Amino acid sequence: MKTSTILALPAVLLAGTTTGFAQTTAAQPAAQTVTGTITDAADRSPLPGVTVLLKGTTTGASTDPGGQFSLPIPANGATLVITAIGYVRQEIRTTGGELRVALKSDVKQLSEVVITGYSEQNRKSLTSAISSVKGDALKDVPAASPDQLLQGKAAGVQVSANSGVPGGGIFIRVRGSNSVNASNDPLYVVDGVFINNTNLIATGLGNQVSSNPLADINPQDIESIEILKDANATAIYGSRGANGVVLIRTKRGKAGDKTRITFDTYQALSEAPKKYKLVSGPELATLENERFLNDGGNPALVPFRSVAEGGRGLPEEQQTYDRLSDVFRTARTQSYEVSAAGGSDKTQFYIGAGYFDQQSIARPSKFNRFSLRVNLDNSVTDKVRIGTSTALTRTQRNVSSNDNNPVGVINSALFPRTNLPVYNPDGSYAKYGSFDNHQALIDNLNNDAVGTRVISNVYGEYRI
Repeated sequence: MKTSTILALPAVLLAGTTTGFAQTTAAQPAAQTVTGTITDAADRSPLPGVTVLLKGTTTGASTDPGGQFSLPIPANGATLVITAIGYVRQEIRTTGGELRVALKSDVKQLSEVVITGYSEQNRKSLTSAISSVKGDALKDVPAASPDQLLQGKAAGVQVSANSGVPGGGIFIRVRGSNSVNASNDPLYVVDGVFINNTNLIATGLGNQVSSNPLADINPQDIESIEILKDANATAIYGSRGANGVVLIRTKRGKAGDKTRITFDTYQALSEAPKKYKLVSGPELATLENERFLNDGGNPALVPFRSVAEGGRGLPEEQQTYDRLSDVFRTARTQSYEVSAAGGSDKTQFYIGAGYFDQQSIARPSKFNRFSLRVNLDNSVTDKVRIGTSTALTRTQRNVSSNDNNPVGVINSALFPRTNLPVYNPDGSYAKYGSFDNHQALIDNLNNDAVGTRVISNVYGEYRI
């Protein structure tokens, strides 16, 4: 849990700064010692393992099994910061003597509702290993797919992009890999519906996952994400949940809320921070002449000499064809989202529509998505409640292979010599060796993958 990690940090710092404390006391001796007892405010029982720190320093102590501590402080007094898991943090100003501190339970943290595979539970009664990412942490994160929202936000979950292709694959492992041959991807469940995350595109991309089916889901529609990590939490899903389960809950209307219409948009520009540096046409001709001479060639017969002497022209006469500038570009990303949510005591609704478009920094790859979601809940009677969650998405991906073969756009621009023209004298695309013409690939590549996905469920509840 995030809380335990933060509270464990002072203990680590104390262990690593014992020598530093000795040096500090030598410069400014502590004139007095403060002692105290820390108890639970509810039943007055002593609390062991509570961290007590001098504010603004790494000097501190922990309470013993009887809830007692002793800590040296400066002569002019100090502020103590008292923290414990499941309790409200306190700061107390003291000038020495004996203290008695009663910590109150952190009701907000303990009453947090967590969704498991089979029920909703309070955090205080939860025994399973579950990480939660709530809506506040997801808001204003410019992500193309929901799995990117988990990066750096869930303990025990490794999330990394293994492809730079727009709408490309995301590498996710919950508590490491469990199999050598089988899939290690977790199971995704959106509003109770299992999601097929099988790769849709077979174009070679250097052993990278070229397409990410989860990019079909609009991240702006997500309310919260729960990651079930242990056997207890994933038991209901059987073997399909062996690699963990990611539960995605989308936004819904709330009873008594007035209709709220929201419009969100963001624009972004991206480019390659570092590009290949290629020699110019004259530099290439000079190097070619040097190679010829180093191989024992006749100086009068160097390849790049005047045309009158039967050569290809002097080095300084050679032109430079910058193919990489044709491939790389300043790519634009744009997103537009509009939604309406609200409801009465009887009916609640959420309707959201969005458009997302992302260009690759290497032409002509791109990804765009149109999405529409309708979540509706209705209380038919005091005991009967029905509802639906329906999402319609259309995506388009245009990708180019970029692995070690001559048909990729980047290879076709990188390997042909910079003094060779892009077009033949008749205006057709010039091709050299086994490499395709990069401009032909940019102008004519139609490696499109167009997909339409519908995720829908209908539920009914009857209260006994």
